[in-house]
Amino acid sequence: MVQLTDSLSGPVSLVDIADDYSTASPTTYEKNQIVRVCIKGLDVPNKRIHFSTRPSKTLSSSLPVEDREINAVSDLRIDDVVRGFVKNVADNGLFVSLAYNVTAFVRVSDLSDLFLKDWKSEFEIDRLVKGKVIQVDKDLKHVQMSLKRSHIDKDYQPPLTLEDITVGQVVTGKVRKVETFGVFIVIDNSANISGLCHKSQMADRKLPDPKKLYDEGDAVKAKILKIDRDTRRISLGLKASFFRPEIDTDGGEEEMMERLIGGDGSDEDSEVGKIKDMLAEDMDEALDGWEGLEDVDDEESDTDMENAEEGGVSVKAALREDGNMQGLAAGGFDWTGGISLTNAGDSSSDTDAQASQPKRKKRRKAEPQIDLTGNLDAHGPQSVADFERLLLGRPNESGLWVRYMAFQLELSEVDKAREIAERALRTIHIREQDEKLNMWMALLNLENAYGTEEALDNAFARACQYCDSLDIHMRLASTLIQSGKHEKAEALYIKALSKLGSESDTLWLNVATFYLTTLNQPSKAHALLPRALQSLPKHTHLQLTSHFAALEFKSPNGDAERGRTMFEGILGSFPKRLDIWSILIDLETNKGGKDRARGLFERVTKVKGVKAGKMKKWFQKWERWEKANGDERNQGRVGKVAEAYVRRVAEEKGKEVEV
Repeated sequence: MVQLTDSLSGPVSLVDIADDYSTASPTTYEKNQIVRVCIKGLDVPNKRIHFSTRPSKTLSSSLPVEDREINAVSDLRIDDVVRGFVKNVADNGLFVSLAYNVTAFVRVSDLSDLFLKDWKSEFEIDRLVKGKVIQVDKDLKHVQMSLKRSHIDKDYQPPLTLEDITVGQVVTGKVRKVETFGVFIVIDNSANISGLCHKSQMADRKLPDPKKLYDEGDAVKAKILKIDRDTRRISLGLKASFFRPEIDTDGGEEEMMERLIGGDGSDEDSEVGKIKDMLAEDMDEALDGWEGLEDVDDEESDTDMENAEEGGVSVKAALREDGNMQGLAAGGFDWTGGISLTNAGDSSSDTDAQASQPKRKKRRKAEPQIDLTGNLDAHGPQSVADFERLLLGRPNESGLWVRYMAFQLELSEVDKAREIAERALRTIHIREQDEKLNMWMALLNLENAYGTEEALDNAFARACQYCDSLDIHMRLASTLIQSGKHEKAEALYIKALSKLGSESDTLWLNVATFYLTTLNQPSKAHALLPRALQSLPKHTHLQLTSHFAALEFKSPNGDAERGRTMFEGILGSFPKRLDIWSILIDLETNKGGKDRARGLFERVTKVKGVKAGKMKKWFQKWERWEKANGDERNQGRVGKVAEAYVRRVAEEKGKEVEV
């Protein structure tokens, strides 16, 4: 209620508070607060004024309007989709306020596509609803609406029925009830259809009590395994292997972790390799821990035998010589109580004799209470509680966080694995940059395998802000290549070259390898070298050119002759670079050109200006190479060439040079 003077005031309806009904709330205003209003309507006979606080009316008409203003019934047309607030809940339907002077009626049959048993509890006064106008009577000023999604949403699909569901179909749902033998799941977008997932179908490995893993209301993804249409029963499966058949889940947690923290193609000396080794050691310790469990079982069995003997009933005495001792029946319960029916009289006399003797109380040994918390690392975390307990002591360890993610992925809980990654990024200390980098790569690999392209792009943009942008670009490109998304990897490489091409020669070499080896497009790979030489500093040109030349030898799609030409160009400018000569010789040797390699060795001996010490090592290398790849005749020729080199140098300098 807004007051203008002592005798003049008027209300502001919910539909006139804001241009976006989602933000319309009377609680944003306080009593005696000064507000700017616009007069919406005058009711002179009843002496009433209606105000509006819409910003588009009080501030500027150019402001965006989410919910258009309705002044009369004539502003509405059939099939218009509008929003309004519930004004009244009656027995025959709802009354929805579209304006201060326009009210629409919604019949009970038009409230929902689904059956609502207690529909009144679903709708409260002042609740915001969205509906479609299905009837307008301008003369009677009557408006009728429908709130059915089938009328509002063009892409609406009717609720699934039992006939629509097929074996092998993947669905989403909510956990309705959790039992020790499994969980009941209500399928989303269905006519209240639910099924049972037995605990044997929850994961690819044995799991503890389902009550420790799932709660009522948890969102899950399941696969239809079996349908009994006569009894209307559905069997569901939650195993990760049902949804990702190309991923081998037999490897368990360790295989899943390698897929999460891999993706950069790095070798074992990298930080990722160290984490893998560390996690492998944890798994070995977990296997060693099972040996202790066998000892515990033996001790418990021995204790039970001792307790039985101390209780006055000896095991040996129980095995009677007359053979009348009976075992349990096949059904698991002996209705005779272990008493032979043929000796009922003897049994009753024995019972009377025992009744006259004083009963001796059984004594039990106090069982020690063992705290297994300290052995949690040895046995390995087996539940959410175990992981949470370990993370309290090791919050900065990315390997543990990745194990936690892999554990959730084995349960098909992709959303929970994503939440764990986000939580790890918030928890790990800012100084632990390597640990944070591992978590960013785990999140990117997760989004690449299970998420959408939009989610992957958002995660990638965030990772570039917090980590080295060049490193993230190359790691993600490697992940995309390994997952077969070559077009996206190429787009990422092109983007990286335009932004970061002047910072790293490795980036150019990776892109060339991608074009030449993965895509088999030599023309694109060859066009990269001139661009790289223009972008990079001059001191990197020699090394980069030699790497491009070596790529022609190593790639299955490369041209070795082109590589030789590139090396000849380098050696023509830098003939004293024995390291370049060595690279070319190794490449020729691996390619099978031993005669070419032998000729390169001899060519170096004719290069002028090489120091005697370096040339001595060169002849020694040549001799070792001949021992591995040549024969005695070629080995002897190395000595002759060395002697000729010594004589030539001695003649040039006028003194002997010892080689």
